[in-house]
Amino acid sequence: MSDVRLVLRPEARVGAFVARPFAPYVVASLGRVDALGDVRYLTAGDVESVDGAFELARRTAVAHPGTIVRAPCASGLLALPGWLDRFEARNGGHSIASAPDRDVVRVLVDTSSNAVRRFADDMIRAFHEAERPLSPALYTVGEGGNVVPFVSDASAALGHALLASSSYAEQKTRLDAGARAGGPFVAELLLVEHRDDARPVTVTTWGARVPTLLPRADIVVLAADSWRFAVAWSTLESRVAATCWTIRSDLRPMRIETRAWPSRSVLDALFAVRDPFLEGAPPTD
Repeated sequence: MSDVRLVLRPEARVGAFVARPFAPYVVASLGRVDALGDVRYLTAGDVESVDGAFELARRTAVAHPGTIVRAPCASGLLALPGWLDRFEARNGGHSIASAPDRDVVRVLVDTSSNAVRRFADDMIRAFHEAERPLSPALYTVGEGGNVVPFVSDASAALGHALLASSSYAEQKTRLDAGARAGGPFVAELLLVEHRDDARPVTVTTWGARVPTLLPRADIVVLAADSWRFAVAWSTLESRVAATCWTIRSDLRPMRIETRAWPSRSVLDALFAVRDPFLEGAPPTD
């Protein structure tokens, strides 16, 4: 087992492989790398102890010191305790990192606003050009030394939204392929600019009385034949989750399965706190 390595990969591709949560839409997996650099992901049947295998992979990993690492499974370096924390930012605080490709990790030590903006743009471009695309999102060190999403800079928002939309798009393709007649509709997650301030937001649509598998989005458009309006996910969740939703935690990434349509009184209350993403029209039925 000494050749087992940590590797990060999109959550939607987990399947039966040995994996643990790392960050939204990304998991840490275990893989073996052959002489050609090809990776075979391990399943539970390949290891005697999942905990032991993860511990061995962390203990035997080669912790490359550079701010740009290109090597098989280089993304797994972000899952090594303390690896990112060793790069001290030039202007204080913690450095920022990204793994746009499974085999590439880059660290930014100049965390000024202009540098972060350029880095965020570069990581999105690298993600689109990657041979094995992983995540265009940015990460940093949080409390306790754990690696967490970097979201405190507006320029980083697009990378996280792009990761969400690409993960759900891949999942939708798989779910549509295996869909049964009469099953719930698999809703799409769109990445767009908010009309108020051009910030990137993810949007999905819930059609009236249509059983739907909803992806987690920033904004949900509630729609019927003669009206539609937008509402923030957090607002919708607080009003309808208990009566209209079932969490499908068996799906990776997670979705919500709708099991009832909101009452007219609830729809009216939601319209009163609608999001300006759409001008919107009030419910009429």
